[in-house]
Amino acid sequence: MTNISGSRTQTAASNHVDRVPHYLLLKKLVQSRDNVSDDLQSQLDILQERLFSKQQEFEEALATIASRNSENSDLQHQLIDLEKKLAKQESVSRRLQMEIEDTSGLIKKLKLS
Repeated sequence: MTNISGSRTQTAASNHVDRVPHYLLLKKLVQSRDNVSDDLQSQLDILQERLFSKQQEFEEALATIASRNSENSDLQHQLIDLEKKLAKQESVSRRLQMEIEDTSGLIKKLKLS
């Protein structure tokens, strides 16, 4: 502030600021920055741990998927083999049924004659 004569007068607050060495202000600013930096670093560390955990879960899930795909493929082959066996057994069953019917017919003819 300036008075009527143009000379500078100081208030109590500005007088206190002038008395505080600049290095103390700078030190407070650096400490504040360091505290923010430490907080951000700790948050980053937590996020990295979570990311690592999620990466492990993802890799385990991929391994499980690959294993189940392999099992699925094996089961499909087994199903195809079983369907072939069933078709073969049905064919044999039809053939045997026809033989039984033929034999029954022959037995009836023999009884009648």
